[in-house]
Amino acid sequence: MSPVRRVRRCLATVTVAGAVLVLLPATANAASSIRLGSGRTYRLAVEQHGPVGYSSPTVIVLHGMWNSWTTVQQQSGFDQLGAAMRWSVVYGETPNSSWNAGICCSRAVKNKADDVGYLVDVVRNIRARGHHGSIYLAGFSNGGMLALRAACERPLVFNRVVSVAGTLVAPCPTGLHHARHIHGVQDPVVPYNGGWSKLCQVTFPPVRAEAAATQPNLDYALVPVAKAGHTWPAGATAYIRDFFLGRKPSGPVG
Repeated sequence: MSPVRRVRRCLATVTVAGAVLVLLPATANAASSIRLGSGRTYRLAVEQHGPVGYSSPTVIVLHGMWNSWTTVQQQSGFDQLGAAMRWSVVYGETPNSSWNAGICCSRAVKNKADDVGYLVDVVRNIRARGHHGSIYLAGFSNGGMLALRAACERPLVFNRVVSVAGTLVAPCPTGLHHARHIHGVQDPVVPYNGGWSKLCQVTFPPVRAEAAATQPNLDYALVPVAKAGHTWPAGATAYIRDFFLGRKPSGPVG
C-alpha cells in the first residue's frame, strides 16, 4: 500500500471514529454542487429561502486532509443544526485532498493553492444567491487550520470562526478575531503541545501559541478537551452553535 493510501486510511479511521461522539443525529444528505467562476466547487446542503434566507447566517464547513465534505457533514451534524436554526449550510471542496493553511498540508501547500481566496469566492457566490446574513466558518483538522488562517487574513469577511483539532500554521499579525479553537489534549495527529506529526509530515507549534499571539480584546478562546484525541468531540457542535449565537456555552465539550 502506498504512503498516501496509508495516510488516507489512517486519517479516515480517526475522523470517522470521532463521528460516534457527535450528540446530534447525523446522516449523509444529498447536497447540490455549486461551481464558481474559478472552476472550483462547493456543496450547498441546507439553504434557507425568502426573508429568512436573506438575513439568516450561512455556515461554511471544511473537512480534514484526505477526507471529503461528506466526512465532516457526518462528524459535525451541521445539516441538522442548520435546519433547526434556520441557517444555510455549505461544505468546501478542494481538488488537492487538503487545504493550504500555511505550512500544512500536503498537495495544497505544494501547489500553492489560494484556499483563502477560494473561501472568499464562496462567500461572494452566497451573497449573489441572496443570502446577506453573517458568515460563519468551521473546520476540522486541516480544515480548521484553514479556517483560522481565513480569520487572520479576512476578519471582515468571516464573522465568527471555529477550528476543531486544527492549529494556526500561518502568520497572523493582526491576531485571531472572534475565533474559538477546540482541541483534544491527547491528539496524536496535531499534537496539543506541538511537535512532529508523522501523518502530516509537519512540525506543529504548540496549540497555546495562538493565544500568546492574540490580544485579549479580539475575542479568541482555546477550548482544551482533556480526554479527546484527533476527533470532533461530543458537545463540540452545541458549543459552536452557542458561540455563533454570541451566547455562553450551554454545556461542556468532551
